[in-house]
Amino acid sequence: MFLKRFFKSIIGFITCTVVVVLLLYIIWPTIDMVELIGLNNNMKADNGTGGHFWVILLMLLVVNMFLKIGIPLPDILSSYSIDNQFGNPRMYILIIFIWLIGSFAGGLASRGGLRSGAWSAILSFLFLDFIFATMTASMGLTFVGLNGFSLFIVIFLATLVLGSFIFIPIIGLIGGIAGGILGKMLFRKEKRLKDQDEE
Repeated sequence: MFLKRFFKSIIGFITCTVVVVLLLYIIWPTIDMVELIGLNNNMKADNGTGGHFWVILLMLLVVNMFLKIGIPLPDILSSYSIDNQFGNPRMYILIIFIWLIGSFAGGLASRGGLRSGAWSAILSFLFLDFIFATMTASMGLTFVGLNGFSLFIVIFLATLVLGSFIFIPIIGLIGGIAGGILGKMLFRKEKRLKDQDEE
């Protein structure tokens, strides 16, 4: 039973992760924020295609940078001549919507009900946060004077707690639960119809 639920959660986690990343990649050409495009160009110049992926993860995970809330951005970004929040509520809503779609798709794919759907979204966020922190630490970037493994730990926790203020995990949880419940209902209906046909 545990292995079956675990397998369903993994399917949902993979689906959610792929959907949110692909959606932002697809939407990227339509983004016209000068500061964000400038950051992306600088990161690509220094780190190649990995720099663009880093910006994609930054947008997905540190969603609060799109709100002007008076908190200076870390020196990781100020080193690229970005010294304030982007201040774009539309982008903030867009990222939350992307997470809602991705987590719903993950929950739907898991077909495991409330628990599997929720885990799909949580695992996806933690996995992307892990990749983001690993890339940040390996690119030679700095944050409050830290680098290496200590930078990895700080970035991972700061992204989870401060970058999203838990809004993204909560949205992911809602979408994952809704998708998981719907997926389980559809799966049961499909199974019931199949059993009736066999009779």
